[in-house]
Parts: sequence; C-alpha cells; structure tokens
Amino acid sequence: MRLLDNIKFIPLFFLLLHSVMGQSSLRSGIDGVLLDAASNKLIGAKLEEEGKFFIHDDFLIGDLKSYGLGKLEDVPMRYDLFRDQMEIVIKGDKFALKENYIKSFSWYDTKSFRRSRYVNVRDFEFKDYDKKGFIEIIFEDSVSLGFIKDISVIRGSESPTLVPDANNDRIVELANYFILENENALELSNSKKKNVPIFGKYWNKLSTFVKQQKLSFRKEEDLIRIVKKYNELKKMNW
Repeated sequence: MRLLDNIKFIPLFFLLLHSVMGQSSLRSGIDGVLLDAASNKLIGAKLEEEGKFFIHDDFLIGDLKSYGLGKLEDVPMRYDLFRDQMEIVIKGDKFALKENYIKSFSWYDTKSFRRSRYVNVRDFEFKDYDKKGFIEIIFEDSVSLGFIKDISVIRGSESPTLVPDANNDRIVELANYFILENENALELSNSKKKNVPIFGKYWNKLSTFVKQQKLSFRKEEDLIRIVKKYNELKKMNW
C-alpha cells in the first residue's frame, strides 16, 4: 500500500487525477463520479446528502493522501463520522470519498490553532477496537499519542412491530486516547492501575513522575507530558 507521492488530484472537469508524468490513475465518469482507471471501480461520487456529525463541523483547508491513488492538496474538507466518508469541495462541487481509500489527511484546525494530522485506523493493530475511522496524532515520537473521536447511536424505544423509532435515537460522542508504538495501538484508561501493562517496566518511574507533577490521565495536556516522559525513559532504557 505504497503512496505515489508524485501524483496529485487536480480540480479539472468534474474531478481528474494527473501525475507529473501525465499518466492518470483515476478518471472521471458520468455525473462526476471518480473511477479507478485500472479496474473501473467506483472511488468517489458527487455528495448527495451532507452529514450531521463531523470531526470538525466546518470545512477546513487540508491535504489528503490515498492508498496508492495519489493525493489532494489545499482543498476544503470535513470528515463525516456517521457515514465514514470525507466530504470534499472541488470547484464548488461537493464529493464524498469513503474512508477505505484514505490513508491519512491533515488540516489547520481553527479551534486548536494547530495543524492536525489523522491516520486511518487500518494502519494500526488494535486490541479491542474494530471500528472504521481515523486517529489523530496528538504527539509524535518513537511512542506517540493518538486520539479517536467517534459516535455511537443509542436506539430509542421500539414500536410493537419492532421497527426502531429514529426520532428517539440518541447520538453519543466517544473519545479515546491511545499509545501508538510499532503500529500497535493500546487504549489508555482514566485509571492509573489499568495502564500499568502498557508501560511495563517503566511504570514505577513513570508513576513517580505523574505523582510528583500532579498529572492526570484524563487531561490531554497531561497525557502529552506523560508520553514525552515515557519516550525519555525508553531512550535511556531505565
């Protein structure tokens, strides 16, 4: 799944892909659909219905890398958490690109005032996480800190015919932090004791650091400091 970095998506008639060599890996089809030129497989299409639940509500200018099909640069985009697809604006038209074609993307987050980078969860091994989507890289080093924002639908009361009543459905936001190391993703707990297996032999020194600095596993800024310290301990092999 190697990315061809010399290929770019360019906003021409509907949506075309051209490489520096002039060889196209994707082509536009009828009504602006995006097709894989080799297999004629549908990759993306005009957006028919906008989503309601996003990583970030606003369209942000960003870059997107695909799995072997090229990249988009400096385009407005936002990620639909419910449909697991990226909404992209090209010359005023909105397109939808499914998550399984997207390797990573980044944008400037106007809320946190930082460039945020997201990687497809398919690129990591999770122990108890089998959902689609992307993990935000909060802090990056030999051992990194990742964050996943997701949603869950809690069904409302059911009718006598056992048909779910969509009007009573509730959407619950989920937020989880992960330690990322060697393509493995280990979920962090709010409980210090549950995190002991993650940090192994470094736990004693790390827990002393957490206690002295009065840090919490519930706060992102504290988690960044904890992961930084963990990297220091590993590099010194303490």
